Amino acid sequence: MNKDKKIRILVLWQMILISIAAVSIPALITTFQKEFDLTIAQSSIIPIIGTLAGFITNVLLASVSAKMGLKRLNLYFLVIGLIAVSILAFSNNIYFLLIGIVLIGINTAFGLTNTSTIFAHLDIKYQNYGVLHAFFGIGGIIAPAIISFLFLQNISYRYIYYLLMFLFACSAIFVAVSSLVENRKYE
Repeated sequence: MNKDKKIRILVLWQMILISIAAVSIPALITTFQKEFDLTIAQSSIIPIIGTLAGFITNVLLASVSAKMGLKRLNLYFLVIGLIAVSILAFSNNIYFLLIGIVLIGINTAFGLTNTSTIFAHLDIKYQNYGVLHAFFGIGGIIAPAIISFLFLQNISYRYIYYLLMFLFACSAIFVAVSSLVENRKYE
């Protein structure tokens, strides 16, 4: 398998991770309401906070991402994702929950910017943006399915975040030790 095919698989995998992490938040709003004793009005702010964090991150990334390098940006997004899901997995109050959600928003922005940029550097025959977006959609289907399974089995929702901790950590280690993604920088 050539390098571009391997990179494409990596990027598509990362799109699923980004999506599962991002889509888990709205799927768990009612659970957060119960666990942290939130009103509907209070919990309605949760997705706004994550979206706002992502928006601000995108604005800031536009000016610095090219100088950071593709591999470094990829590692940052994976580490931020790992920190975000770790905080969500172990949060015991609303403040940690909100910090985790802000980091999920930042992670989504970092991840989408980075994966799209890496994807754009592939040979044109591997650049199928419909497939790229479809893999984000697959993650959006997987997240609620995992959460539903956990609830049906009377297992804590936190296990989706334990799973994501493992997947983000493995992905970060792979990217760190692999020469697959080059640290291309642009002026």
